[in-house]
Amino acid sequence: MNLSAPFVLNDRTLRSLLSAEERDDPLIAQVLSVPLPAADADALIQWLKQEADAAWYRDPRRTLDYGGFIEQIGAARGDTRQMALGLMTQGDALRFLHRVTDAWAKLEQAGSAFLSAGDQFGWARTRIGRLGLSTELGFVEIALRDAEAARNIFTAHGDQEMTLRLDLNTAVVYDLMGDHAQALARYEAALAVALTLGERGQRYLPILHTNMGYAANFLGDLRRALAYYGQAKTYMLAAGETSGIINIDLALAYVALGQGRYQRALKLLHDVIERAEGHFLKKLPSHGAR
Repeated sequence: MNLSAPFVLNDRTLRSLLSAEERDDPLIAQVLSVPLPAADADALIQWLKQEADAAWYRDPRRTLDYGGFIEQIGAARGDTRQMALGLMTQGDALRFLHRVTDAWAKLEQAGSAFLSAGDQFGWARTRIGRLGLSTELGFVEIALRDAEAARNIFTAHGDQEMTLRLDLNTAVVYDLMGDHAQALARYEAALAVALTLGERGQRYLPILHTNMGYAANFLGDLRRALAYYGQAKTYMLAAGETSGIINIDLALAYVALGQGRYQRALKLLHDVIERAEGHFLKKLPSHGAR
């Protein structure tokens, strides 16, 4: 960005400034220090949050930056709720960057900011991300206690998808703690909600059935595990999720081994190798004649 050129501040130029690959950080700090009108701030923050969420897996550092921009916009306006949203976005990004201690602290800061703004729902949202961090940090008891309070808040607001996401993440914690019966019960509760959400719930079905299969397998209920794995594979085949299909076939092979069905296990493992070779070879760059 050329500082000597006229700079017209509007939605288009702001988005261009904030999303540039080579950003002008001093200019961004200067621009975001000026309070935006409420409608403009809301629109820009909504866009930043969407972009931040889209970059979670691809580029979590960008998510971290966008969360910082949201916080700066809120700080300039004295809007604690907007600042809290920025802090939560940064906490989620830090989780994907495996900076677990920083992520826990940032999500705690975000939750406190939401509460100071009178936003219990926002506080409840910060409890979802902390569940995934709790097993690494030894804060499982705190995370599960807060998760129950968050679930009550989501239920009171009638937000079924947030309830589903909370139950899914709570189930994963129980799985990691070795309480597979409780995990399976939570997955089933999440599945019941997903099935009421129509198209929005569809994206949760493969991971739910996969995890339910793992939990049932750990409990020694192989027939139930096979049913869940089979349903998960059906969803993944329909969606073309090759990596997920490979994981399911591996799980099915282990079940077959446990049942003494060695030919079935070998067939599944052969399918895994064949599918993996086809999938990963496609991703390799081709080198033609130069």
